Amino acid sequence: MKFLDRFKKKAGRHSPLFTEGRERRVDTVIKADKAAVVETVAKPKNLSLTAVQASQALLHPVVTEKAARAEAMGVYTFVVARQATKDQLRRALQALYGVTPSAIRIANVEGKRVRSGRMRGKRADWKKAMVTLAKGQTIRIHEGV
Repeated sequence: MKFLDRFKKKAGRHSPLFTEGRERRVDTVIKADKAAVVETVAKPKNLSLTAVQASQALLHPVVTEKAARAEAMGVYTFVVARQATKDQLRRALQALYGVTPSAIRIANVEGKRVRSGRMRGKRADWKKAMVTLAKGQTIRIHEGV
């Protein structure tokens, strides 16, 4: 049904995590002796993740008993953006926590069906990532808890 396809959200180019192929122009005007010099700088295509982009990919850690037991074995669980890929998550972990994961597993979690009285609904779907770190590497998630 082509009519209903208009309302679907398209992941990819309009996603905040999509950075491939973009160039950003920076125009600088320098006034020296009434002469204006305009410099245009094009950033390279393969940029490393900044802290803002990394925080958009990794939303927050999962704080459950099951996740706490897995942390003892070096596996950390995070709620991640629905459009995030393993490569983006690997770069986000490097930018935010300074660790390089040895393995990343991703699962799409379907939201639970809920009911309040006679009203039915469904919680939002979400994506989680289980990150395995090498021995000796840790992330301090529960520091302020």
